[in-house]
Amino acid sequence: MKNNIKYFFSLLRDNLGVLFCYFYILVFLYLFLLFDNNVDTVNKIMLEFLRFSFFPVLFFIAYRVLRTHKIIHIIKNEDFSHFAGDCKVYQSFIDCINKYKKCYLDFRNQELQSQKEDYDYIVLWSHELKLPLAALSLIINELDSEYYLVAHRQIKKAEYQVKMLLNYKKLDVLNYDIMFQKTSLLEVVQRVIKDISSLIIDKNIAIQIDIENGTILTDEKWISFIIEQLISNAVKYSYDNKVVSIIWDESKTTLIVKDEGIGILKSDLPRIFDAGFTGKNGRQFGSSTGMGLYMVDKMVSMLGAKIGVSSEVNKGTNFYIIFPSEYS
Repeated sequence: MKNNIKYFFSLLRDNLGVLFCYFYILVFLYLFLLFDNNVDTVNKIMLEFLRFSFFPVLFFIAYRVLRTHKIIHIIKNEDFSHFAGDCKVYQSFIDCINKYKKCYLDFRNQELQSQKEDYDYIVLWSHELKLPLAALSLIINELDSEYYLVAHRQIKKAEYQVKMLLNYKKLDVLNYDIMFQKTSLLEVVQRVIKDISSLIIDKNIAIQIDIENGTILTDEKWISFIIEQLISNAVKYSYDNKVVSIIWDESKTTLIVKDEGIGILKSDLPRIFDAGFTGKNGRQFGSSTGMGLYMVDKMVSMLGAKIGVSSEVNKGTNFYIIFPSEYS
């Protein structure tokens, strides 16, 4: 509490300085006008000047106060219940602050509890769904049938969607589930390609990897999800028998995922990272939720990196994950 009182006094002192400066300007202007005008004329001019200048000064002071948001922070976190006084207006003001602070805290706690219950339910539901998927995968591995590959691909798709759902629910708490460590991008890319090999084989896509000394400081789990999403999209929206390239540019600490696919419309590019946006390609292929790139964008930001994209219709798309140079 003592620190907050000091803060209010320093705030008062700083704004008194602004008012004093304003007062000095008024005095200087008044004396200056007196040289060429009579007193009545000067008084009228000063009144007009005050009428048009006083409120902008007050707005400027209010801006200085609110810019740091510290007053709002103090009201939310300070306990005003021990204040007491004979002034009813003052006491009513304190009661009002306490009332709205309590409402704010209750609402925040309800939201956090609701999010936790929602997340717990999704986790439980997804794990229950994983069990029959794992059982089906074991069963079809024993089959010798022309439908084996079809069934296997459909199970992989279902497992991928379950993983997407879990990761989406983790976005709100992603800050608590990040562990930075030196990570080999080559190993991550190789593991991702193995996981989505059925999709790659199905479209007869050639994968070219150009990664040398690609070791970066990042979270291995989340960068794996990001790379998997980008490579999966590159394969999905590529023409059959084409090439998908994964390139590491050491000088720019940038990972590039490049395809020779259908490309993205120029009008769609600004919105591809918006939640739920599928664009023309998503509607054409009919299997896009519009959440993959949204999640990628959020996760890249959480990892302290940036993501960029360039594309040309019917020629291909490049995605760039740009890491800070100090992460290399």
